[in-house]
Amino acid sequence: MIVSCPSCGSGTQPGATHCWLCRYPLTGAQAVAPPVPIPHAQPQRSWGWLVAVILAVFIMFVVAIELAFLAPGLLIPYAVVLVPVMVVLGRIV
Repeated sequence: MIVSCPSCGSGTQPGATHCWLCRYPLTGAQAVAPPVPIPHAQPQRSWGWLVAVILAVFIMFVVAIELAFLAPGLLIPYAVVLVPVMVVLGRIV
């Protein structure tokens, strides 16, 4: 029968003295409070990525305008290629 840890909820074997994941004492008189989780700092976003994405979108727009004048039939394949690129760029920013 697997016993769940009161601190993290992971399953431990019966008779274990400490949780295998968070090392919380499971039995004994030395009951210690569960460890306080350390808050993770949010990564700061740099302006470089935003500038690069804006520049890439501008270049793709200029290429689309040129294609519209020179070979309008190529706009559909260009859009098919461009959609995944825009999705990736959107996830970066």
